[in-house]
Parts: sequence; C-alpha cells; structure tokens
Amino acid sequence: MVKLPREAGRRESRYAQLFMGPIDVAALEAAQAASAPIAAASNPSLAARVESLEADVAELRVLLARLQDGSGNGSGA
Repeated sequence: MVKLPREAGRRESRYAQLFMGPIDVAALEAAQAASAPIAAASNPSLAARVESLEADVAELRVLLARLQDGSGNGSGA
C-alpha cells in the first residue's frame, strides 16, 4: 500500500495497492485535476442558482431579524 497525496477538498488521504506494480502519482494527480468540478464562474446556470439562493437567504435573514425584534410579519397587527 502507498499513501497518495491528499486531494483538495478531501478530509482524508487515499491509499493505493501495489499488487499491479508501482503507482504513477503524477498521472493520478493529472487525472484528478482534469476531472475537477466546474467552477461557478464558468457555469452560468450554477452561478444563477447560487445568486438566487443568496437572495433568498438575505430575505430570510431580514424576516428573522423582524421576528426577533418583535415587529412580527409586517401585517400591522
């Protein structure tokens, strides 16, 4: 067994068996880099979803702050 370098975003290291011969760590790292997730900046639909979710969270924070201040739901009652 050989311990592989830790991947970005992973908590634990990975290991590889050596039954079939030595492991090419550089090739593994290149393959992992090639299959990395697409960033939000290069994926407009993901960026739009994130923006929408951030707006929803902001609205929920305002509502929560109103509830905590005792102003209720804004119905004037």
